[in-house]
Amino acid sequence: MPNTTDDIMTENPIPHIDMHRDYEKRPYVEPVLSVSPDILIERNEDAKVQEYLGEWQENKRLGRLTAIVLCGDARVWIPEEVGVRTASVRALGAGGDEKFKQQFAGIMNSHGVNSVAFLGHYDGGKFTPRKSPSGCGITDEHGRQMSTGEEADPNGYENYASRQIRHEDPVMQTIYSSLDAVDLTDRWVGAVALDHRTGNVLPVGYFRHADGGYTSETGVNPLYFDKRRYNATKIYAKGMPRISESQLNNMPDALHNYLNDWQEAMEQTRVEYTKRGIDYKEAVKVQNPSIISLSTDPRPLGIMYRLGPNTAFKLRVPRSSIEDDEFIKPDSLKEVLDQAHYPISQNLKNFSEPGAAFSNTHTLLIQTKYMEKSRQIAEVAMSQDYVQNWLNVPDEKHPHQIIVGQVNKGQVSQMDVFK
Repeated sequence: MPNTTDDIMTENPIPHIDMHRDYEKRPYVEPVLSVSPDILIERNEDAKVQEYLGEWQENKRLGRLTAIVLCGDARVWIPEEVGVRTASVRALGAGGDEKFKQQFAGIMNSHGVNSVAFLGHYDGGKFTPRKSPSGCGITDEHGRQMSTGEEADPNGYENYASRQIRHEDPVMQTIYSSLDAVDLTDRWVGAVALDHRTGNVLPVGYFRHADGGYTSETGVNPLYFDKRRYNATKIYAKGMPRISESQLNNMPDALHNYLNDWQEAMEQTRVEYTKRGIDYKEAVKVQNPSIISLSTDPRPLGIMYRLGPNTAFKLRVPRSSIEDDEFIKPDSLKEVLDQAHYPISQNLKNFSEPGAAFSNTHTLLIQTKYMEKSRQIAEVAMSQDYVQNWLNVPDEKHPHQIIVGQVNKGQVSQMDVFK
């Protein structure tokens, strides 16, 4: 059997940052980015990146990784401090039916992974008690479809939202995904609400189905797991639900420590922004990444290139490995391209409005273990009309491009502009 184990433009925009020129001034780069193969290769070869990649590999060897399934949203950023302990699976809305999730079962069950978590993100700046959280574009799209009864196009992100998202509430979607995953792994699985305006993580439940037993601890009354009984007024009566103090104390150490370290890292990140005169919440108010990343590598893109918040919209390409050869199924690739349609379509709609969501999205970065595989994915992408339209957007400052790369264990060996 194949195995799948791993072998910000805002209302107060951050000034343009050329990632090559200003690299030494900041621990990581932020938007707007100028992107080229040479710049990406140089950043990947940096000593700090190499240190991070070494730490990641050692944490894998020692079984210290947490497999995180989270939305590709560029504002959902994995801090570097925990990135070295993260096997990252990026999928819109952290969604997917059982078949979709099986594509990542090998990662969740890898000897290097000790726990799993699904993170559903929302906009804490807009959230109010007694109302459903919002801010994840794909769960919002699912809600729109449910309310209008509109039939989704068979291709693109609307199709993904229709088939792979089960709830318009991103927190409930996360719980659903977590409950699905316990039948695919014997690891503890956490359901986490992530406020992308602050980066704060709040555990709302943890689950496990192993050794003949089943554990379910949650801050949401299981009555509301039934979508027919969903009641936002009651679920969010006191704000965002959370597990109790006793449940938190009983949370498995691997999950508890990982989430604590994430929280502390984001608190420090916001302090660093404040020292530079930037309000972090405003810096990530509008999603406007420069890069769309499609990658088979489970290492967070941030530690491979030291990319900061709101720089890249990230999606993982599921793969199988047979005798060290990388195999990507056509239906899996279609799922990824349907998801990639979301940021591309938003750019096509907004590119002429500076500061609007995705108006700066100009580079599609495709990375696999073999250059030929990356080129094949690029060719399939190029066959999509929306990709052709996006490549022809008249952006004089940042011409739209596809960059393909060969990456093994986070190390770039080759990278070119695809033509």
